Amino acid sequence: MTQLVEYKGLNYKSGLTPNERAYLEAKEQVRLCDITLQMFKSLIARTVVISGIKQLPSSEETQMLFTNAIHYYAYTTIGEYALAFEMNAAGVEFPRVENYGMITIQFQSDVLKNYTNVRNQMNIALEKKKTKMETPIAEYNEPINWKEMFTTDIQRWKDNQRTTVMILAPNFIAKFYELEAINDDCWTDEQWKQWKFAARFQVIEDLHLTKTRLERMNKDEKLSFNQSVQKELMRKLYADIMDSTILQQRIIEKI
Repeated sequence: MTQLVEYKGLNYKSGLTPNERAYLEAKEQVRLCDITLQMFKSLIARTVVISGIKQLPSSEETQMLFTNAIHYYAYTTIGEYALAFEMNAAGVEFPRVENYGMITIQFQSDVLKNYTNVRNQMNIALEKKKTKMETPIAEYNEPINWKEMFTTDIQRWKDNQRTTVMILAPNFIAKFYELEAINDDCWTDEQWKQWKFAARFQVIEDLHLTKTRLERMNKDEKLSFNQSVQKELMRKLYADIMDSTILQQRIIEKI
């Protein structure tokens, strides 16, 4: 009799390997194109440790790594990024890429390219392992406890874990608007003006964009840029909420 393994509401036959399970968990995390340079720096710090590198890259090198990652691997998640370098360190799923004591664009690209090949193979294997139960069963999706997650973020903010808090900030702001827990009137026109300017400036800095490069963007690039600015603006709003007990209480009463 085939043993069934359930994961995230799906059933798999013949079980899941440790790497398949790690991949399924990793791909649920935020994408590289949705994070800020500051968040990427935290990711790089972990990568340096995993890879046995003794020195962090310079600010300029980190900027180049970030630009390379979000350009060529935009839809890879931060969990997958970490998993790729863990696989490389283990040297089992693919031949280990040597770093020679430095994290460079070449090293990053080679590891992520190898990981992408392994990921494609895992997706094929997972598809083959999927099975349909003979008797249909109602799908049960455990509801997200937004209040619990929000109060956890408030405590993390107090504990100075601000980079972690900012990862899902756009999701929270979108949900708060949906529940009408907040609206545009929660902030003044002057605050909106300042934050919109700051958000645009931050994205330009993170992507190292020049005025000429901005003017020469094609339609898709402009759309991607505007989406990044919007998400950064939502992070500004969330940060303000983290500093406002009045807004926190208003939101908690609504969610």
